[in-house]
Amino acid sequence: MSELSNKPEVLAIGECGLDKLCQVSWDLQLEAFHWQINLAKEVSKPLIIHCVRAQQDILRILKDIEVPFIFHGFNRSLAMANDIINAGGSISVNALFLRTQSGQEAMRGINQNSIFLETDDDQISIHEAYLCLANIWKKELIEVEDIIEQNTSRIGLKF
Repeated sequence: MSELSNKPEVLAIGECGLDKLCQVSWDLQLEAFHWQINLAKEVSKPLIIHCVRAQQDILRILKDIEVPFIFHGFNRSLAMANDIINAGGSISVNALFLRTQSGQEAMRGINQNSIFLETDDDQISIHEAYLCLANIWKKELIEVEDIIEQNTSRIGLKF
């Protein structure tokens, strides 16, 4: 993994993190997560975070890290999103979340410089996610595309 992570086509380190519903022991998860954080620092690439019921644990670990991090598959409240953003991170959401009332409320109150869009396993296209977000933010599609592109550049993701 160390050797491959230096390749230019590897954009980030992840999906890594902690999952309290996972059958893997907590100690092993912590060991692997710390290793991946160190790898991200070594290769200067962002971390893509997987988090299941462990947000505060992860934020404590990521306190003062030197690489950008994005909580992937975020589907929680504005307060939880702000905790991540205030800790220096970003969130990535999909169109299914954007179609929910809590997703729309979160996106209306969020710092737009900390948002990314994803499709993950959804049957909904990334274009649909952009359209949903444009509708929520009451912006033209091109404006949302520009915001996401700026966010991508800011954290060092190079497509």
